Amino acid sequence: MNYDITIILPCYNCGAYINKNIQKLETVTLKYFKKIEYIAIDDGSTDNTLSELEKIKKKIKDFKIIKIKNNSGKSNGVKKAIKISKGFKIVLYDSDLPYFKYLKKFFVNLKIFKLVIVNRRHKNSNMIIENKRIYNFIRIFIGNFISLINFHIFKIKTKDTQAGLKGFLNFPEFKKKKF
Repeated sequence: MNYDITIILPCYNCGAYINKNIQKLETVTLKYFKKIEYIAIDDGSTDNTLSELEKIKKKIKDFKIIKIKNNSGKSNGVKKAIKISKGFKIVLYDSDLPYFKYLKKFFVNLKIFKLVIVNRRHKNSNMIIENKRIYNFIRIFIGNFISLINFHIFKIKTKDTQAGLKGFLNFPEFKKKKF
């Protein structure tokens, strides 16, 4: 492992804000980790996301971009990024930086624990349900199913597997695994 941490950022049509968000993210991250690898995934964006990521790459030495030609979903890009990651720990963080106000506490805990998840279903969180399509209901069902597996097999008590901020130890087995 060449880096203390790898931050994986799935991106889709985020050209309007990605540059500013990466700057915010790096400012906080550098307070906790010195050797940082960034991997941004452009998942078939139709806006200027890729050109904005290229600008960021010129400013940040250890910034990699995975370009996926056609939108194939967040998990596809994340799997590719995990396979090439070189950080001791991996952070999956949505490019719109949800939970940014918890980032400092998240990094403190990530230095101590092997797994840290920011849980949006916590009693103090709100989830607005408006105009939910069948896709959203399927995601909720799958999320609940994965939560059951996490609890019964791994003894992880969380109901939120879809959180936009999570970190974990980078196991070498990830590199060998076929997803």
